[in-house]
Amino acid sequence: MSKPLYELYHIPSKELDEVKSIQNKLNITKKKQKMTDEEMKIPCKNTLYYFEITNYSLHQLKRIVKHYNLKLSGNKKDLINRIKNYLMVDKYVLLLQRFTRGYLQRSYNWLHGPAYLKRDLCTNDSDFYSLDPLSEIPFHQFFSFKDDDGFIYGFELSSIYHLFKENNYFDVENPYNRKMMNNGVFMKICHIVSLSKLLNFKINLYIEKDIPEISLEKALQLRSLELFQYINRLGNYSSNEWFLSLPKVKLIRFLRELEDIWDYRANITSQNKMRICPPTGNPFLGINVLNLRFIDDLLKLKIIVLNIMENFIYAARDETYQNLGAMYVLGALTIVNENAASDLPWLYESFSVVANDSDSDSN
Repeated sequence: MSKPLYELYHIPSKELDEVKSIQNKLNITKKKQKMTDEEMKIPCKNTLYYFEITNYSLHQLKRIVKHYNLKLSGNKKDLINRIKNYLMVDKYVLLLQRFTRGYLQRSYNWLHGPAYLKRDLCTNDSDFYSLDPLSEIPFHQFFSFKDDDGFIYGFELSSIYHLFKENNYFDVENPYNRKMMNNGVFMKICHIVSLSKLLNFKINLYIEKDIPEISLEKALQLRSLELFQYINRLGNYSSNEWFLSLPKVKLIRFLRELEDIWDYRANITSQNKMRICPPTGNPFLGINVLNLRFIDDLLKLKIIVLNIMENFIYAARDETYQNLGAMYVLGALTIVNENAASDLPWLYESFSVVANDSDSDSN
């Protein structure tokens, strides 16, 4: 049997009584108190010490177990251990959640940029789209970044998100200095969106635009303008007025000429047809040109013609074949529109000779 500590360490006799007194106090076991059902309080993660001072009855322990939806089977010792383990785990889970949320919150704040809390660091003082002063933008809606030159710019979150979206998320210019913003800027915005959902913060990424209602005729004009501007970006010269000014008779003739160019006149191979208008190789799919003469609504007819022209220009994946499709469209237009023929004489001569020969053969 091991000796007491005071004998092992040869404590002087005059201090021995004091040591024994302390040892006796430490060895005293306090009796746990019983409580009535009315007096009993349900222990929680912060009051685990209740189990050290309270002698719970089996009935009371089962009441606690039911409160926490735990398993009811077992004796008193099993129930006590089950409750204590649950409360201790719950305590540490909450602690872990608190630390995790703190980390996410700090990351969220950092992603908003260096001017998140100090708006005066920004080179600009208002948002480029909404024109709202940066100082008035709510924290969750504010975003800032430092460019390669060391300048800090601030934005309303929905404005800069919309800017990236309109430019297909890549090669986006900073509206304040026209320099390219690196892709890391948009990645930070994406992380803000993700963290806002985890942290239950509501942010708005959408811009409400007051879009006026426009007529079908105006919509047709805008679509045709966009198409012919794209044709020009491919390296051509054209005007949407060459198409818009055509009456019904010339619209139908335009399509007949274009169909003849596509099917016979230009000697286009099947392979090139598939490249110009994938996947079918047929820009006239679903359209019978001969039946168009029965359409009395000029606007409806123009929409059909515009759809076919868009098939020639937009369908190809390669600009080389988009340009080739544009060449056929412009060539057919020079045959039916004098202004087009005057502005593109070389193209008119290339297509009209064959067209005139075809007319003379038919006569």
